[in-house]
Amino acid sequence: MMGDYLAGLRPPPRLVLCSTARRTRETLDEVLPALDPAPQALYEQGLYLTGAGKLIERLQCLPESAASVLLIGHNPGLHLLAAGLAKDSGDLAEGFPTAALAVLRIAGAWSALQPHQAKLIDYRTPKSLSRDPDSDPD
Repeated sequence: MMGDYLAGLRPPPRLVLCSTARRTRETLDEVLPALDPAPQALYEQGLYLTGAGKLIERLQCLPESAASVLLIGHNPGLHLLAAGLAKDSGDLAEGFPTAALAVLRIAGAWSALQPHQAKLIDYRTPKSLSRDPDSDPD
């Protein structure tokens, strides 16, 4: 379900940063078949159990050509990253369960990315998608 949701995003993910942990690689394996064309996937040991600050530093190193990036990592760092980047964290404040997805839009360059600068476009969990299978990501 999450792969189908990701495929409906505009723009869809073109680059994936994925932790090298088995569970994150399995997650990526589950969503990749829904993404066409398949995004470039980078598996990075440095994403394993990394805090929000280090994750922001990693995102700041992205090439400016990376228009849409999917980050697959671990809590609590991933939750703190998403909530910390959002100007208004909305539903993110309540938590970030396994396989949750926060869609954030930033203005400006990756290298200038700072906390509380992104707009939270959408927040989905597997449970919310199972309740609303025909949800429109727009």
